[in-house]
Parts: sequence; C-alpha cells; structure tokens
Amino acid sequence: MKKTVILLIALSAFSVSHLNAQCIENNAFTAGEKLEFTGYYNWGLLWVNAGKITMNVKKTEFLGKPAYELKGIGRNAKAFDMFFSLRDTLTSVVDKETLIPYSLDRITNEGSYKARHVYTYNYSNNTINAFINKKGKQKNSSIPFNGCVTNLMNVLYYARNIDYEALNKGDRIPIKMLVDAEISNVEIRYRGKEEIKTKSGLKVKCYRITPVLPNGAMFEDGDGMSVWLTQDENKVPVMVEAKIRVGSVKGVLKNYSGLKHSNNVFNNTNGVFENEE
Repeated sequence: MKKTVILLIALSAFSVSHLNAQCIENNAFTAGEKLEFTGYYNWGLLWVNAGKITMNVKKTEFLGKPAYELKGIGRNAKAFDMFFSLRDTLTSVVDKETLIPYSLDRITNEGSYKARHVYTYNYSNNTINAFINKKGKQKNSSIPFNGCVTNLMNVLYYARNIDYEALNKGDRIPIKMLVDAEISNVEIRYRGKEEIKTKSGLKVKCYRITPVLPNGAMFEDGDGMSVWLTQDENKVPVMVEAKIRVGSVKGVLKNYSGLKHSNNVFNNTNGVFENEE
C-alpha cells in the first residue's frame, strides 16, 4: 500500500512545472497553526462530549515548491469505544500561496469499516489520480478536472480566505470539491455577521457560512450545516454545527496557537477559547 501511494505521487510529480491554475490567495493562516476542537453529540436535551478534532498546518515542500501540509485528525471519546470507534485522518498538501491542492490522503477507521483514499492532482493533463482501498479491495481511477478543485481537507482553509466584507448576506460562492472520487459543484452561502458566546461569557464576532449542495441533496435549504469564522484576518473556525439523520453534532474550538495575525477577536485569551465544564 505504501509503495503504491508513493508511486501515485511520483506519477503526477512532473506536472507541477505546468501548473497555471490558482485557487485563492492565502492570507489567513501560516505554518505552525494548531486548532483543537471538542465534538459534541446532541442527545435529546443534552449535548454529550463525543470526541475531539485537531487541525495542524506544517511547512513542507512539493518538488521544491513551498507548500503546506494540512492535517485533520478526528477521534471519538474513549467512553464511546465500546459502542463505536472512530479514528479518521485527512492530510492534504497545498501550495503555500495559492492553496492549489497537490494531494489528499484520507484514512478512515470507523468501527469495522476501514478505507483509504489517496488522490494526486496532475495539472499537466488535468486529471486526478485516485487510489482507493475499501475493506481490502483496491480500485484505481483517473478523474478529469479543470480549474480549482478543493477537497474535504483544504476546503475549510479555502473558505477562510474569502473576503466576506465584500459580500452581501445571502451571496453564494461557487466552488468545485472532490468527494469520494467524484467532483461536485458546491456553493458556500454567506449568512452574514453574528456574535456567539462561550461558556465563559466571551463574546466573539463571526461570519456565518453554510454549504449549499446541488438540488439541496445533502442539507435541507442549505442550512443543515453552519460554520462560524472569526471576524478578523485569521477567520478561525470557532464553531461548526450540523444536522444528521438522528439529532445533530457540533464542534467547538477549545484551544488555538500559531495564528498568523496577532490582531484578532480572541481578546488575549492565551490560546484557550472554550473551557470544558
């Protein structure tokens, strides 16, 4: 498996010199940023601590070009292991300045279900090389694409670089996103400015955005998921809430470090956003 992944990356490596696409100029984050979230599950009237998510940005290179490694790790709380074990990791390498994605490695360990999706972007012939292993069965494919195609890991970092001050409430930003070896047309809808309040009483000014999929396929009226980004240059995601088939889930920022811009809305909270009770 490891040798195959290395081979796929090597096959698309030569294409970087032909790169002429651009996703979005990055001014919101830098190497060294680390965000830690607590995940909650809504069970009746209660919000139960269900696990944690960490997101890291590391400096790297891709064929001599400055790049960032974006990594997200999701783990359920140990108390839930007897019912369901979740250990998911997503890693995407992107261009440092333009956020052009070079690769995505998605490792899924959810109960008895185990899978790995590896995608490498070839910009010389506009194809994405896909290697998918589900439950021991392997499948390779080539996906044609054009322009900027985000993925499950880098799409949030893309959203953090949108200029919401230039938008009106209700405006939509169309993007393309790679999900399960298919490219979908997605929209980010800007819902306006809102203020959220933490358990400790901290009030944070935010931009609220929601994803809108074709024909409302996943989220009813585009409101099935909401993301709150800080109303500053960092645009840090402080809360994510999504409706699922049974109840809803929520992720709340707990700790942060390594932000690019020191002038932010956290009011010198020393890296602690939300204390757990």
